[in-house]
Amino acid sequence: MIFSGFFLNLRDVPKWLRWLTDVSYFRYAFEGMVLSVYGYNRPDLECSEVDCYFKLPLKYLQEFEMADGVYAYDVLALVIWAVAAYVLIFCALKYRIRNLQ
Repeated sequence: MIFSGFFLNLRDVPKWLRWLTDVSYFRYAFEGMVLSVYGYNRPDLECSEVDCYFKLPLKYLQEFEMADGVYAYDVLALVIWAVAAYVLIFCALKYRIRNLQ
């Protein structure tokens, strides 16, 4: 969960640990959520202050380093994670049942 980009910006992760961000399903879920809320040319947000830094939704995406993210890629990664989990669970149950007999 640390490598999802929620607690730690992806630019702050050491280079030798960046591969952990690519296998973190939390990252794809978080990035997909942020892109669905602040992406797709969303209009400017309302702000009561005179100078509001986060008035533009693109600023949120840039702050989390998700400006070049692709929503479809995040959904595909989550589907792959789900299928892999189902296959592993099925194999574990089949192995467990075979050893009980």
